[in-house]
Amino acid sequence: MKNQKSTRLTQGCVKSDVEHIYESIEGWFNFEDLYSQVASKTQNGWKLVEIGCWQGRSAAFLATELANSGKTFDFYCVDTWDGSEEHLNENSHAYSPLIQQKDWLYNKFLTNMEPLKDYFTPIRKESIEAAKDFVENDGRITAEY
Repeated sequence: MKNQKSTRLTQGCVKSDVEHIYESIEGWFNFEDLYSQVASKTQNGWKLVEIGCWQGRSAAFLATELANSGKTFDFYCVDTWDGSEEHLNENSHAYSPLIQQKDWLYNKFLTNMEPLKDYFTPIRKESIEAAKDFVENDGRITAEY
């Protein structure tokens, strides 16, 4: 990946014993089987990217599964952490005044993901901009999932 710190994880393919924390994180996530399959099919050295991480619920699940896989990988979490229109609109059922505080959502994500900090790299960008970081000069995309 261009211009971004890369984190090599689970050195030497030593299997970690990381406990799941995702259920304690607010958010939406009901595809544990899919993410478990992604982790099991990940090959050493792969780059994985989750786009849209909110407070980290699904990212925490995948980071844990990857950490416990015994493989080396780079896992990137991409989001602006600015919230969406429905979170900023006072008339919306999803409105949250905390999101209006600068960096609140990003800091909440980092706090939630603290126990897994060695297993992911946050990228605070719009998804279209972040995607450019994963395209090589010849047009190949460098991320597997």
